[in-house]
Amino acid sequence: MVFVPQPGILSLAHVQNTASDTWTIVHNLNKNPVAVDAMVYVDGNLETVIPYSVVCTDANTVVVSWSTPQTGKARIA
Repeated sequence: MVFVPQPGILSLAHVQNTASDTWTIVHNLNKNPVAVDAMVYVDGNLETVIPYSVVCTDANTVVVSWSTPQTGKARIA
């Protein structure tokens, strides 16, 4: 799956190459809340999943948490 930019919508594509149960993503979009689309690798394939939690810590940072360490991608908008 490929994240497709939408005209007029600012977004950030985040790649998490190191497995972690917490992804801290600095997006610099200067807005809170943000929308988060998350995908993790399952058996070598990217699959869309719902994170354990998503917390906007400020207008430029979001923390995505998982129950187990994950690698994958997220789009913040």
